[in-house]
Amino acid sequence: MEKMGERLSRLFHAGFDWFWLSKGAMFIWGLLVSHSIVDYACVSILVIFYTDKKAVEDELDLMRAAIFVNLQEGLTSISIILLSHISNTYIGDFKTIILSTSAYVIGILMLWSASVDGFLSSKLDLPVYFFAALFIALGKAGRKPPLKDFLADQLSEINDKSNSQSNQTSPVDQTKLEFRKNIWARSAWICGAIIAIFGFLGAKWENVFAISAILMFSSGLLFCSGFICYKNRSPTPTGGHLGPVFKVFKAAIWKFCWKYPNSPTKFHWKSNPNPRHYQSNNSGQIVLLPRVPPIFNYVDKAAIIEESSSLNSPVEQVMSGKLCTVEEVIIVKQLLTLTYMWVTSLVFGLVLGTGDTLFNKQGDKMSKLYIAKKPVRSSLFFVLKSFVCDAIIYLFWMSKAKKQRTTLGKNRCRVVLCSDLLYCGLATRGA
Repeated sequence: MEKMGERLSRLFHAGFDWFWLSKGAMFIWGLLVSHSIVDYACVSILVIFYTDKKAVEDELDLMRAAIFVNLQEGLTSISIILLSHISNTYIGDFKTIILSTSAYVIGILMLWSASVDGFLSSKLDLPVYFFAALFIALGKAGRKPPLKDFLADQLSEINDKSNSQSNQTSPVDQTKLEFRKNIWARSAWICGAIIAIFGFLGAKWENVFAISAILMFSSGLLFCSGFICYKNRSPTPTGGHLGPVFKVFKAAIWKFCWKYPNSPTKFHWKSNPNPRHYQSNNSGQIVLLPRVPPIFNYVDKAAIIEESSSLNSPVEQVMSGKLCTVEEVIIVKQLLTLTYMWVTSLVFGLVLGTGDTLFNKQGDKMSKLYIAKKPVRSSLFFVLKSFVCDAIIYLFWMSKAKKQRTTLGKNRCRVVLCSDLLYCGLATRGA
């Protein structure tokens, strides 16, 4: 019996170590559940709400819906970058989450005001939709990465008994931390999706928006009430992830008309010049590696030392924002090497935008699934889509060998492209 008890005890402690029950994480989990409910209950299927209006003809109505849905998605992508920069550099994750949650509530309330008959004039519909898309984009951007990063900070709060006496925090294994974050985030996503699908059966749009706004506001207050339990990470005033990008482009534009030097010593290095980071072109000029699209070649000039400047030392030039190190330029150029992939993703974004508009409208016209004589919302299709995406990602990361991950990643891209072509063909036949 003692051996069995010891085994159960070790199993319990091992499971607790991987799951890690945190007080702060429980408040964040509630906010994640609310995000999932609001997303699947109304935000993901807003195209159906927009096309329910009868003030204009169906074709123009669908065009307007497509514009607002894709505008919201585009603003969300931009807001994620901006909020991440602001969070890491200026105000931190906690304040960023509060601001984004407030914006989310405002955006949903604006849609609620447009859904109530007689509450607003029909002439105000378009401005209301525009500002609602802006506020909802800010609200969705606060979920990732600020909210999930803040969750990871709470789950990394572990002290070993051996280190607690010396007041030292034991570092958390990255694999365990990622597992804990996924457990908390995925469980919140599942609970929210179930509530959104089965809790709003047959509900009218004004009721859906009202409940969503109240739910998001309440979960925001609950999140704020747990501030005593949170482990806050201070922002870094170095510009965050986007700081070097702004700095390098500012210095490069200042020296846009300059010529490339003939010696690597003309660049500002943190240490000695490394031959692996530069090469000579056909004119004998020194250019930095890696190679980038020709439109961004001038970025190298951000690291050229200005010898005839009134600022004598390179340190003074760096302080004035007119000079960057070669290492900073290389970091930015490594990002710019993804330009061709970004351009390719525009095509995928077009397909995704089509799926968020036309596919939803087609699905809304199909025979509905009824539960207790009430129609199930179209967000069920988004839940199935998210489940398939998560399954593909899980299969992708199951392979731990780098070579196998690369091969699997290529195969995954091929499957996605083939699936897009198949779905577009089916949608064309069903149109």
